[in-house]
Amino acid sequence: CSQEGTDMTAVTPLFYDLRETATMLRVDYSTAWNLVNTGQLKAMQIGRRWKVTQTAIDAFVQQGTEAVQLRAQGHRNACERIGGRTWASSNEATPGGPTSPRQVASALDSRLRQLTARPPRNSTIG
Repeated sequence: CSQEGTDMTAVTPLFYDLRETATMLRVDYSTAWNLVNTGQLKAMQIGRRWKVTQTAIDAFVQQGTEAVQLRAQGHRNACERIGGRTWASSNEATPGGPTSPRQVASALDSRLRQLTARPPRNSTIG
C-alpha cells in the first residue's frame, strides 16, 4: 500500500534529550542541565536519561520572553516617572560627578597629585 504525498521521515519526536534541548536553545549542555536541575525547564527522567517535551521548551522560551518584556516595561515606567531620560551617561546621574572621559581623567589626575604631594607617613626626612 502506497502513501503518495506523505513524508514518513518528518515525524516530530515526543521527547528530546538534554543534548538536543541544549542545541535547540543554543546553550551549552551544562546550562541545559542546570535549567532542568533548578526547575526552570520542566523535564522527566526516563531510566537514567532526562527528557524534555516540545511543550516544556516552548513554555521556557515564553517565560523568558515575558520576563524580558516586563523588565523593558519597568524601565519605560521608571523613565516616565522621572520625566523621561534626562542624562546622557550614568555618571551624569550622580550630582557633581564627572560626565566626560576628559573630566574623569582630570579628576583622577588631580586626586593623584594630592596623594603624591604628601610626604610619606614613616619618613624621617625633615
